[in-house]
Amino acid sequence: MYNAELLRTSTKVWATDASKNGLKDPEIINTDVVDQSIELILTTVRGERLFNLTFGSRFSLLLFDNMSKDSLNTLVAECIADIQRWEDRVIILEKNVNLTVNYDEHMISLSIPYVIKANGQYGKFQKIIKE
Repeated sequence: MYNAELLRTSTKVWATDASKNGLKDPEIINTDVVDQSIELILTTVRGERLFNLTFGSRFSLLLFDNMSKDSLNTLVAECIADIQRWEDRVIILEKNVNLTVNYDEHMISLSIPYVIKANGQYGKFQKIIKE
């Protein structure tokens, strides 16, 4: 069973907060929000989101391919394309995107620099994936 009073109280607080933040400042733009959005895009496999089956990327799937220079270039190109498709608040600094594979430590490091269009703020999404 559930506590109906707790559910009512939590729902009311959530709805109030969502209403206040969403209506007064509908576009939240800072590097933390953009980084979270990029991570969501890259870690969501296409077809995983029930009501938007095209959202996401193949990043997680391509990580398990045999890594060659070609597959690394493909991985980087797809990451950039997916971010550009779903995160229109930023400009990706494509020439500075860096994907490094450390075979000895079973580690991949991804660095994606960007500029936020609305305010010109520079940011850098960074992710290290270890086995």
